[in-house]
Amino acid sequence: MELKVRGCDLALPLPEAEYRDRRARLDGLMEQLDLKGLVAMGSHVSYLTGYPRYDEAIYAQPRGGEGMILTPWSRSHLEEEGWRISCGEVMQVDDLSPSNRLSPNPDYKGVLKALESLERGRIGLAHGFQVDPILYEALREHFRSGAVVDCSEWFWTARMFKSPREREILRAAFYAVSDSLNEGVKAVEEGVTRGELAGLIADNLYIHGVDALSGIFSVGSGFNPGALSQPEDGDEALKRGEAITIQVGCRLYGYTAEASRSIIVGGVGPSILMEALTVLYESAEAALQAAAPGKSLREVCEAIWEAEGKHWGGRIKGFIHSTGVEGWEPPIIRVEEPPAGGELREGMILSLDLSATPRPGLGILRLKEGLLILEDGAEKLVTGVISDPPRLRIHEGKT
Repeated sequence: MELKVRGCDLALPLPEAEYRDRRARLDGLMEQLDLKGLVAMGSHVSYLTGYPRYDEAIYAQPRGGEGMILTPWSRSHLEEEGWRISCGEVMQVDDLSPSNRLSPNPDYKGVLKALESLERGRIGLAHGFQVDPILYEALREHFRSGAVVDCSEWFWTARMFKSPREREILRAAFYAVSDSLNEGVKAVEEGVTRGELAGLIADNLYIHGVDALSGIFSVGSGFNPGALSQPEDGDEALKRGEAITIQVGCRLYGYTAEASRSIIVGGVGPSILMEALTVLYESAEAALQAAAPGKSLREVCEAIWEAEGKHWGGRIKGFIHSTGVEGWEPPIIRVEEPPAGGELREGMILSLDLSATPRPGLGILRLKEGLLILEDGAEKLVTGVISDPPRLRIHEGKT
């Protein structure tokens, strides 16, 4: 049996020195904005410390001092779990436990008391997407005697450009996703159930040593091929001519990779469906060719519009967004309505998330790619997957 190269073997976790450098840059920001301290929430906590469950933790750092992370767990528990946390102090705060956070009326007095160590005055506050709004407002109210300065934009900008080690991790994560997606594509044929495909892809992700994302990993078909394959319909067999979309997502060392492909089961279906699949892939290829340092996101969208042509104009929709600790990070733009500006720079890793609706009743076709912006162009991160439209149309589970 031929052994696969595992995604987790292609990269190493971020070194502690990189986390320390990120936190050191906060001091420069605090000096620039005349802040006494800074509190980070959401995925910014993972960016600064490597803490994996960023929805349950808070990071606080005084200007010129060592930061601390507030978590529902003790440091000894984190060490027993094997979590690599880069931070000076870990403080256990029961308020951040799931039982309190998920209650109808959570009480965060313990969190506010722990943050009293920050000197009163101007405080920076940075929040990600998955943040408890009640906790966020409690923090704003707690620090309002001075001034609360929103520093979220600084974090998103810093996270937009990936370090060499981050690029290695994301390449490895996309490799695991690509290989697992390709295994699913090769197994698509009439009579195979969505549950069988889901199990095959899940097993492949496990072999790669990555964490599957349950919210992203799915096999669906019909009017909404992106719909999750729920247990009750997992035994439903694929039908000839059906449009099926396979979505795969994983996390490696705290970084997220996602990809998807739509396929016509058996290669027999309405011609307009097959034409839409071809246009979808041509649009993605046009975006790949247009992406380069100095180009704007709008120019990438214009390349997609040109690939659509007059007949398909406006029927290719979707988003272009950054990916990293979270699957969706700024900049996030709609392909149909891109803003001006948004210059691409070396080190950005983008997700191209496109969909096509040929006509009502024929389902939705989807394609998701990963792109790394290099010095002279863009590198396609979803590799090794059957991506030639004619082959995808007629593929029947054979290599």
